[in-house]
Amino acid sequence: MTKNSKKLVSLAALVLLSCVSMVHAEDIDRGKLLYENHCGGCHTSAIHQRDDRKSNTLVEMSKWVIRWQYHLKLGWSFEEVRQVVGYLNATYYHIGRSPSEK
Repeated sequence: MTKNSKKLVSLAALVLLSCVSMVHAEDIDRGKLLYENHCGGCHTSAIHQRDDRKSNTLVEMSKWVIRWQYHLKLGWSFEEVRQVVGYLNATYYHIGRSPSEK
């Protein structure tokens, strides 16, 4: 990834961060479908539940999703990336949620 594309990934992740908190049930369902169809072949749930996970913030998670969809040439829109991040957060990460919401 070039220096400019890394900057674009960071910018896109920040934009998505402002939208991830507004994820609805249908967005999570769509994110699950996208994830299972395009990511589930290589990623099992164990990758998201390990102690030394790579993403500890929504920005980091967004960057990973953007980076991988770019490398896989999926051409996902911001909305689709937001849906996948919303699904991952709701299912595994629970970033920004109180313990009672997990």
